[in-house]
Amino acid sequence: MNLLKAIYRFLLSALPSDFVRKFGDEMEITFGDMLREARVEGGTMGVARAFCSALLDLSGTLVREHYVDMKAKACINLAFFIVSVAAVLVVNKSSTEVQAPFLILITSSFLLGAINPKDSWKWAILLGSAVPMYDLLLACLHVIPYERGLFGEFATIIPTLIFGGAGAFGASAIRIAEGTSEKSFALLAASFGGGILVGFADFTLITPIPAIVGLVTCGIVIGSTSRRPARLAVALGTGVPVGITLLMAAHMHPTRHHFVFVDARSIVLCLATAMLVCTMRKSLARTEMDRDLA
Repeated sequence: MNLLKAIYRFLLSALPSDFVRKFGDEMEITFGDMLREARVEGGTMGVARAFCSALLDLSGTLVREHYVDMKAKACINLAFFIVSVAAVLVVNKSSTEVQAPFLILITSSFLLGAINPKDSWKWAILLGSAVPMYDLLLACLHVIPYERGLFGEFATIIPTLIFGGAGAFGASAIRIAEGTSEKSFALLAASFGGGILVGFADFTLITPIPAIVGLVTCGIVIGSTSRRPARLAVALGTGVPVGITLLMAAHMHPTRHHFVFVDARSIVLCLATAMLVCTMRKSLARTEMDRDLA
């Protein structure tokens, strides 16, 4: 009896901590009473049946309470991860080059790292393993031929870990830097410098897609982590035309391609993304607060 109670007490620790604080003692008392009644009525077999019944009931409670306890951020992470994996697999199948799926991988890992810095490495490993695991499954099912280089695809974990860590570092830096005015000014200057780098990329690359992705990604990170996203977003967006102007003044490129961010378009894009994400974040926070109060 004592052993069964100890096992049950240990299994209770798998439930959410808030639920255990509220109902853990009551569940233990109820379990002990149920075992004593089962022993009186059915002996050893009665106790065994009661224990199995309690385990089944505890399993259902475990699934239900963890689902209820799941935070909005975790739901967003999971949904974003599923969408990212689907996008990578579709693009990887239809594209003959690696640039497109690679861009999705590093962008997704960066965003997941920024949204959830503590678990950034877990999401990065899962994202980096998506394509090789999919190809390995197809090879095991004889849908595609098996090749030795198949396991080499797991090298994609390295860049996703790097960019996931970069996202986590960026989000943590924003939270820390907004604590003091001096660090906040440094962060503002860093955002402006990042915009200049995006401008360099937009000026020198054939297509503006990396620049657009970079601006939107940075806008999402700023909106999801900063208390004052407008300033950082405007600084980042302003840096783009400044970077382009610097390269043009230095004659670093003989001609201008017609796909280019000019004037305020980069500012509007980054600011709109940051403010939209910030509004969603505050709305989710209010929803969680109302739920806790209820």
